[in-house]
Amino acid sequence: MELFIIGLKNLIRNKRRTILNCSAISIGMMVLIIIIGWVRGYFIGFYQSIINFDTGHLQILQKGYMDEERRMPLDISLIQSDAVKAELLKQPWVETAAERIDFYLNLSKGWDQASLLCKAIEPEAEGKLTVIKKQIIQGDYLDKGPGILISKTLAEKWDIKPGDSLRVSAQDKYQTPNILDVVCRGIFYYGYPVLDKALVFMDLTTARELLSMGDSATRIVVRLKPGYSVERSLELTQKWLGPEKEAFHWQRFAQSVVSAVKADSETGYFMVALIYLFTILGIINSMSMSINERTREIGTLRAIGMKGRTIVSMFLYEAIGMALISIVFAFLFVSPLAAYLQTVGFDMSQFIPENLPIPFGQRFTAHFIWYDFAGAALSAVIISLIGSAIPARRISKITISRAMGSSHI
Repeated sequence: MELFIIGLKNLIRNKRRTILNCSAISIGMMVLIIIIGWVRGYFIGFYQSIINFDTGHLQILQKGYMDEERRMPLDISLIQSDAVKAELLKQPWVETAAERIDFYLNLSKGWDQASLLCKAIEPEAEGKLTVIKKQIIQGDYLDKGPGILISKTLAEKWDIKPGDSLRVSAQDKYQTPNILDVVCRGIFYYGYPVLDKALVFMDLTTARELLSMGDSATRIVVRLKPGYSVERSLELTQKWLGPEKEAFHWQRFAQSVVSAVKADSETGYFMVALIYLFTILGIINSMSMSINERTREIGTLRAIGMKGRTIVSMFLYEAIGMALISIVFAFLFVSPLAAYLQTVGFDMSQFIPENLPIPFGQRFTAHFIWYDFAGAALSAVIISLIGSAIPARRISKITISRAMGSSHI
């Protein structure tokens, strides 16, 4: 305890060195905490946006569907999907679920026609599951009546307005071409050309009539209740479904985006490690120089009978005191900034490419966990100890005459 008090007095006595070293350690801690929280917030926010936009947390399909996924097979569907969904909603981990049919159709108005991807949805359930209802900019959502939703891009190109009659054609589950006249119920806009150019929505009842699907759907999309992990819920759902149906993790339907986000995250963490490594080397070098400047002081301590081991312990206690001061100042400065980034975030709209295939909003928020702060504090203590121990141990072993004759002050 006496050595610790001496160490603290030395920190006060050498104010310039203490301020410089504590500042370096505090800045290093703040950089580490902010970047880690920002990178984590980036991929958590991105993943949540994908879930809210389209995939849900889980999706249930008939066994064998994914093997034929490219052709969007209508003949491999969930029979009596209404009943399956009703039972699924009784499970404690399920918050909501919606049936869908994905298929290709030809849409035409007069001489204009296009081949598009259509998502047939349950209007009410889908409105609770994804963001489509919020993207309607003209007309009504499909809960106001049967019909089709088209994008702003297509509406402007073909001069379509809500209420206009459109003709759709598609091959049903028996490979028979069917034609149906539908009403343009509303116009949506995501702001992402990749989606707006190629996607339309239709109510499930109309799509079943067009595709001769009866009471079937190609998939059921599930949103989980808060507190249930996707992995555990996937296991429980698959066990509940039995062997004839399959449950899939949402990432299975967004593999390219997930891979890109993971690559960005790994790059971000690598940059964190690299930046912090240089910070550590700078701090250790600064602390080593500070101790080397005190060679004559160490010689004096040796001359009055202090052992080398005691001198090293004194410097280690100084390092601990320096780390504690750095931690306090780092937390005082970084906590308000972390709170702002986690609650308010930062507007990234100017940096988002227009052709990004998944809309995830324009404001990023960071995500901090208590062990980010604990880890940064522990690293500060370790850096301080390493920066002090190595040079102190070396200098404590030199002879008294050499230490007293040193030019260092």
